[in-house]
Amino acid sequence: DLTLLTICQGATAPTLQTTAPNGIVGTWNPSTISNTTNGSYTFTPNAGQCATPVTLQVLITTSNIVPNFDTTPITICTGNTVPTLELIAPNGISGIWFPAIISNTASNTYTFTPNAGQCAIAVSIDVTVSSSITPNFDLTTIEICNGSTAPTLSTMSPNGIVGTWNPSTVSNTTSGTYTFTPNPNQCAIS
Repeated sequence: DLTLLTICQGATAPTLQTTAPNGIVGTWNPSTISNTTNGSYTFTPNAGQCATPVTLQVLITTSNIVPNFDTTPITICTGNTVPTLELIAPNGISGIWFPAIISNTASNTYTFTPNAGQCAIAVSIDVTVSSSITPNFDLTTIEICNGSTAPTLSTMSPNGIVGTWNPSTVSNTTSGTYTFTPNPNQCAIS
């Protein structure tokens, strides 16, 4: 009978018990698991128990598993709802975040530290908190002659805010007010 155990290099190795869960008593050879070298460990039952030896194969892994959170930098607006920092990555690595909750008032770096014994490394997410940005269109009053060519309203402000105008085109026959509404998630105001 062969059992496989994988442990992280340098992690605490389990203790080899001399009594099996089903009550069989015996000895291990070698008697202690190495946390640095692959190896085979054989449990030999004491005589007179009608039991057979079993072998435990120990594989030492040095690979550092990266918790596969999306670590793309996040920008949120001051006071907006913040995302929740999950304690388990999609690939099953569990751990803790520090700080534990994203602030919606101050920019910061949030670091996930995996729980021990997972052969995993820490990852970080940068969160930028931004105040509202005003699209910097030239807002001087425009005068055009009745029936002449009307200017086109750009859907992007000079400072990079994208959005829509209402109404979407300038009339060349009637006066009016035109409102620019930024697309969501830009920390911009109308």
